[in-house]
Amino acid sequence: MHTNPGPLCDNFHRCWLITSTTAGSRLPGDPRGITGTLRSLRGTRTRHNRLHEPLAPSQPDLQAYAREQMSGDSVLLEPAHAIALVQQFQDTCTHRSWHLLAAAVMPDHFHCVVGVPADPAPDQILQALKMWGSRRLNQLYGSRTCGRWWTRSGSTRKLPHEQAVLAAIRYVLDQPNPLLVWCTEVPEMGISAGVQSPGTSDSGN
Repeated sequence: MHTNPGPLCDNFHRCWLITSTTAGSRLPGDPRGITGTLRSLRGTRTRHNRLHEPLAPSQPDLQAYAREQMSGDSVLLEPAHAIALVQQFQDTCTHRSWHLLAAAVMPDHFHCVVGVPADPAPDQILQALKMWGSRRLNQLYGSRTCGRWWTRSGSTRKLPHEQAVLAAIRYVLDQPNPLLVWCTEVPEMGISAGVQSPGTSDSGN
């Protein structure tokens, strides 16, 4: 897998923590909470999108309604999917001169920390990762019966300074029960580039 040479935040205009859940795996109103914009049954929208702040609250009626609207089974990723996705995330970022700093793939969602030298809209970053990730999975494993691998929305969290970037990387590395975690070299945290083992983020600081 690729590495990203050079100091962590050199030449970045913005850094983002990008998150998406798999289709049907974490519906609006889920008691585990979700990130992103949540629309209630009344149509009001509330954004739950800040690192370490509470997720959207449980709403059983909303979750039941969302499940009724599903056109197929929920998607749960497997280890082989995770390998393909992280490779595609790297390829997508390299093609656009973005920098993938860290990525974690879990059965029902992924997180990526991405640095960008210009200022693309964060939704463009989210949609590019999801679209090309879907294409890679479709090529290798076939299309889903529901037609989608991911939920339609996702979360884009701006990381305004280096400490926020380091905190986001640590958050990604500390995901429980990941299928795969990858990180660029982060000297500030004592981390070498590559696939990370559990507990990697405990080194360094």
